[in-house]
Amino acid sequence: MHILNAPTPGTGKTLAARVATLPFNPDGPSVMTAGQDEDEWRKRITSLLSGGTSHLLIDNIKGALVSGSLAAALSTSLWTDRILGKSQTITLPNRAVWIATGNNIAVDTEMARRSVWIRLDSNAERPWTRNGFKHASLGEWALENRGDLVTAALVVIRQWFTAGCPPGRPTIGGFESWARVIGGILDAAGIGGFMGNAEELYEQSDPTAAQWAAFVAEWWKQFQDAPIGVKELFPLADSEPADGITGLGLLDTMLTGHTARARKVRLGNLLHSHLDTVVDGFKIQSAGTLRRASLYQLTRLGM
Repeated sequence: MHILNAPTPGTGKTLAARVATLPFNPDGPSVMTAGQDEDEWRKRITSLLSGGTSHLLIDNIKGALVSGSLAAALSTSLWTDRILGKSQTITLPNRAVWIATGNNIAVDTEMARRSVWIRLDSNAERPWTRNGFKHASLGEWALENRGDLVTAALVVIRQWFTAGCPPGRPTIGGFESWARVIGGILDAAGIGGFMGNAEELYEQSDPTAAQWAAFVAEWWKQFQDAPIGVKELFPLADSEPADGITGLGLLDTMLTGHTARARKVRLGNLLHSHLDTVVDGFKIQSAGTLRRASLYQLTRLGM
């Protein structure tokens, strides 16, 4: 998914998405809006893919771009769904170029690893009032110069072949071939920065990552790899673990509950859900039980 993101409306996200497709599809991309639920997402994806669309634009996203159906579609070359109004299923080739636009779009980690992050910032309060562009009507110019633009793209690709098809350096799980080819083409052309902002996107997609990193760092500082229970970890996570005691509150925003007991139960659930998860170089693992209470320990990786 190529996400064109901007801080304000009128920056040119939709124009950029359309112009990028015009040399290869003079009709421009097929446009859809975000689904309100998974069923709607699924139906819209099936409808557009069944029409053989080559470029699919999810335009003007409001808020978060989170969808299990969309994430699944981005990871498969064949899309299978039930035909509307029938008990039959249909399998469609998924060869579309996927594009999304919106203002300050938020994504989850599943969408982040399936996305290319393109940030547009005009540094203007009302970007739609700007003028003085090299091409007054960029869309018309792109259509009039389709031949030259396609030729330019082919020359860049041919340069990669001439160089022996060296693979791109970044590796993206699930999209290894794409990263190897696109990264290689750009490297051969001397265009740097491919997927250079991926880490920034991952950090934005998981706002709790920094909190977990701080929590795990303090956990290691106090207990290292010793088996430890929720009772001992609770003062690190909660700001009010008991009457008259002030905790560090490193996971405060995640510990929902009006009582310390409820928050302690929540911490236990969070730790269980993070078993075998690596956080900032430390792996959270089960260490058995003590008097029927679960124990956890950290393993420092790379040591």
